[in-house]
Amino acid sequence: MKIFFSIVVLIIPVLMLFIGLRWRNNPPKDISMIYGYRTTMSMKNKETWDFAHRCFGKVCLYINVPLIIVSLILLVIFINSNIDKLGQVVVAIVLIQLSAIIVGLIYTEKKLKNKFDKNGLPR
Repeated sequence: MKIFFSIVVLIIPVLMLFIGLRWRNNPPKDISMIYGYRTTMSMKNKETWDFAHRCFGKVCLYINVPLIIVSLILLVIFINSNIDKLGQVVVAIVLIQLSAIIVGLIYTEKKLKNKFDKNGLPR
């Protein structure tokens, strides 16, 4: 069960770190309804699409490297706790990770709105 909890704690920040590394320099080539940073603003045109992916990619790197470190530290501290306590810690860590992603999304949307008007044209 401890291995399962370890995987659960690391899967979100590691996946987001991979996405950040990929999108920071290489956003998806085409605007897609299936894959990518898909918001109304990011999908206005190719310029907003590329900007959103590069911005969110950088945010993912800045957020998820510390998240991996903090998650591992908390996991090491609580790994020998009883299973109920460990489960609670894992849920708390995952909620913190999800909150960090939401902060990254909000930041990226604000950057998009500062750089482009509502039609996706540069300001």
